[in-house]
Amino acid sequence: GFQRWAPDLDEAQQLLSTDLTKQGDLARQEGKQGAAKQFYAESARIQEELLRRHPGNPEYLRQLAISYDGRADVLLEEGDEPGARSLYEKALSTVRQRSSKAPDEWYQRYLEALVISRLADAARARGANQDAEKFCAQALALARLVVAAEPQPTLYRLLLGQLNERLGSLYVQSGHLLEARRSLDQALTLAHALADGDPDNRRHGLMLVQTLMAIRRLAEAERDRPAARKAEEEAQKLRLHFAADRDDALWQRELLDGHLHLFRLTDSAEATRAHFENAESILLDFQRAGSWENDLRVADGWKKLREISEPKSFP
Repeated sequence: GFQRWAPDLDEAQQLLSTDLTKQGDLARQEGKQGAAKQFYAESARIQEELLRRHPGNPEYLRQLAISYDGRADVLLEEGDEPGARSLYEKALSTVRQRSSKAPDEWYQRYLEALVISRLADAARARGANQDAEKFCAQALALARLVVAAEPQPTLYRLLLGQLNERLGSLYVQSGHLLEARRSLDQALTLAHALADGDPDNRRHGLMLVQTLMAIRRLAEAERDRPAARKAEEEAQKLRLHFAADRDDALWQRELLDGHLHLFRLTDSAEATRAHFENAESILLDFQRAGSWENDLRVADGWKKLREISEPKSFP
């Protein structure tokens, strides 16, 4: 009868919700923000329904927080900072509700650190850098505790590296260059340890690229053009490795960013021209695929390309 069937229904709904979140992640990587938001919203709706039947269930609370977080990420990318912040706050409240029943203390603290780091991203997006530094430092303190207690999981070390990179980037923006160097050196050590240990892992590769980009921004703030170019060239080697799959929209966008930065940093006319042509080729591929109209980074790439093509004459 119904008693035997109900738990199976809950399990089926939980699997569906998890799958919807994964589809949201994939749509977001492909630049399909509208679809991503729908997947995350539907995933959250299912979890809210499950929690009405099973209040306080730690797994349902975890999945609900992840759905809120994913949808908030898309809103932040679209420039809706108030909407994103509201959802990040809901995600943090959801994670903290889980605290008393969590079977996994360090994973629980990892989740808290992760969502607090998103509040730092939202603060940075609205130009509240002091708030962003405060949230980032709070998340970093939690992540350090987690990694000290459980040093093996790469998930924990990845977050610790990302938080050092974010805090370092914020210090660059606020002009605290010594503090920035300290944070970014730690981020680079963690990023290399992860990426060198698993060279084909895309998440680890992306973290190393983002850290090198932050080091490039620090070098530019220090007026050290050769160091800025060196960091960007190292990042571009990684991008080329991961962007070998021309259908991987995320890495094609990363590669596009690299060509646009190196266009600016390269002194040789021949290399400058090559970076311009490569950037244009990637943008045309996005246009042919019909996936660039709603992709903010690609639209921004066209804008930058138009700006740089005006004053620069090629031999």
